[in-house]
Amino acid sequence: MPGCIIGTACGNTIAALKKQLHAIVEAHSELQYLRKRLPEAIAQFDDDHEEGLLYVVADDQALVNEANHYLIYGSEWISAVLGHTYRHVLKETGVPTLLEIDLPLLIVSLVSFGLQY
Repeated sequence: MPGCIIGTACGNTIAALKKQLHAIVEAHSELQYLRKRLPEAIAQFDDDHEEGLLYVVADDQALVNEANHYLIYGSEWISAVLGHTYRHVLKETGVPTLLEIDLPLLIVSLVSFGLQY
C-alpha cells in the first residue's frame, strides 16, 4: 500500500481482511455454503491476527523455501478461516508478489524498540 509507514496497519487490518474474505466467498461458487456461517467462522479467528504488523525478510530464498505458503495462499488469517479443505481456492486469488524494498536499518532498530522514526 503506497505511503505505508512501518508500525502502521498498512491495510493489514481485520476489517480489510474481512472485506477481502467476503469478496472471495462471493466470487467462488464452491464457497457459497460459507455465506451463512462466515460470521461464525470469522469469530473463531477474530482475536488471532497481529493487526498492524508488517513482516520483512532479509533473504527472499528463506521465504520461498521455508515459508512459501504466504506466496501460495496469501493471508494466513484468511486461510485459517476458510480451513484446509478450501484453502486451494486461494491459489486462484490474487498474484504472488515479492517486493524488494530499501529499508534503512535505523528505522528497523527504532521500530523494534517501540520508538517513532
